[in-house]
Amino acid sequence: MKILIAGGAGFVGSHLCDLLLQQGHEVTCIDDLSLGRESNIAQSISDPAFSFIQGDILDAPTLDAVFDRGGFECVFHMAANSDIQAGTSDLTIDLDKTFNTTYH
Repeated sequence: MKILIAGGAGFVGSHLCDLLLQQGHEVTCIDDLSLGRESNIAQSISDPAFSFIQGDILDAPTLDAVFDRGGFECVFHMAANSDIQAGTSDLTIDLDKTFNTTYH
């Protein structure tokens, strides 16, 4: 199955990438790396069934391009604000990184 994971370079998303690759799926990870880390997906980069796109899912042209060429059968949305302190200091962070990413 061709799968897209939004926020796939985060802690939880990267473990989901690992599991799905082990199960034989083709996995595309999109992450803006604001909270995710390339080191979280380093073990997957060499897997031919894995591809990484550094991009923001709030950017409509980027997201449209990913879906236009992806042919995905399943999407996991793991992109969200995990920095609780920042989100309480600036409410737009949670609005954008959690709610608007789900909407897009």
